[in-house]
Amino acid sequence: MKRCNPAGADWHYVLDQTKFVLLNNLLNFYPAAWPVAPWPISRIASPGMAERNQLLNEALAEHRLGLEQQAGLLAKKLQPLADGSYSLTLTAAERETLIQVLNDLRMGSWCTLGQPEKLEPPSGPATEEELTARAIMEVTGYFEYCLIAADLGHA
Repeated sequence: MKRCNPAGADWHYVLDQTKFVLLNNLLNFYPAAWPVAPWPISRIASPGMAERNQLLNEALAEHRLGLEQQAGLLAKKLQPLADGSYSLTLTAAERETLIQVLNDLRMGSWCTLGQPEKLEPPSGPATEEELTARAIMEVTGYFEYCLIAADLGHA
């Protein structure tokens, strides 16, 4: 995935067939990677924490519903080109939304893995769910890097 107009107002990227398939699948997968269990505010109990957790999780669920709809719209912006590659043109707001969707998928996969401090694969055999979560983390990390690399002067 390469940005083609570093000075333009919109963000225009070109993706080869493989990257198109990966990004399209990620966008259509959202938000399936999130665990069903609620996300706690803190691991330390305090008065009123249950109510705050409930409010937070309700707000996050509503936010993810909006992102899910936007992810579907972003997937439709992937347009085929004559040479077999694909283009993706994003406004600044759409680019931010894509970064949020990718980060949510990455974080959800990390939660699925049990929020490990070290991301090295376990020494024993991995389940299909663990392999999927690790793959999603790697691929979303790649796309997140591509989206921000130009801002960092790396692209």
